[in-house]
Amino acid sequence: MAVVSEKGAIGKSSLGFELAAALDPVLVDFDWLGGGVTSRSGYDYHERRRQPLPDSLASGRTPHYLKRSYRPDLVPSHPDLTHFERGAGLADALLSRRLKSWAEEWQRTVIVDTHPGFNGLARAAVLAADLLVVPVLLRERDLNAPDRMLEEGLRENPVLLVPNMVPLITPRAQLQRLLRLLAPFAGMPVGPPLSFHPWWPRRRLRSALVLAPNPECRSRARRAFKSGGRGGEADCLAVRTSSRGAAVGAARMPRVRATGRRRTEGRRGGNRVGRR
Repeated sequence: MAVVSEKGAIGKSSLGFELAAALDPVLVDFDWLGGGVTSRSGYDYHERRRQPLPDSLASGRTPHYLKRSYRPDLVPSHPDLTHFERGAGLADALLSRRLKSWAEEWQRTVIVDTHPGFNGLARAAVLAADLLVVPVLLRERDLNAPDRMLEEGLRENPVLLVPNMVPLITPRAQLQRLLRLLAPFAGMPVGPPLSFHPWWPRRRLRSALVLAPNPECRSRARRAFKSGGRGGEADCLAVRTSSRGAAVGAARMPRVRATGRRRTEGRRGGNRVGRR
């Protein structure tokens, strides 16, 4: 599976990161720029003597993926991937074979997060993939990206379009344009829309949302442990285990305390209305 897009800043890496966390494959990062899934996982190539992805592409050995709590298993990216991009003709044939051999040796599904644009590394991932996941923004200029990608070579591949960062009020004109874009491709599946959440760009946690521990669940487990019971801990384990198979759109969202009114006691004994 490859997550591809003609342009950046549309949530491609976040979608690939959460998909990998939900489906439990190995996530291979072909995006050599900062801000992708490698940096989100907390990996810093300056602190490592060996770089798994460039070394494996050069030597032919299967790389070792990194395992970290609440994050998908990852083969991190590196800026040296630009050397393989310069030999785009070689990358198409070489990398597609390497990706397939890695999946066979790991005996696991592989998700590739590609660099924005239909470049040599992205084409190699497209050749090796059985399914292409293409995030789409319902914005007038951003809809030019999937239109161009479908024209340049995604027609022969199974494609799943995923409307991403959809606002609360869906823009009708852009939705109609998307339908016209898909008209020549009868039967192309469209994934469930993923809503836009204002808190998402400010989120600092490195954990995947679908694997993040539930704070309410931890509190219940702590209370059950103090009382001598184990029910709360079992419930937490069930929630955490089931999150692997849950859809990304159905992930539990953090609870936000609603703003409301409450009555407070005034200085003179009367009731007065105040806000939280």
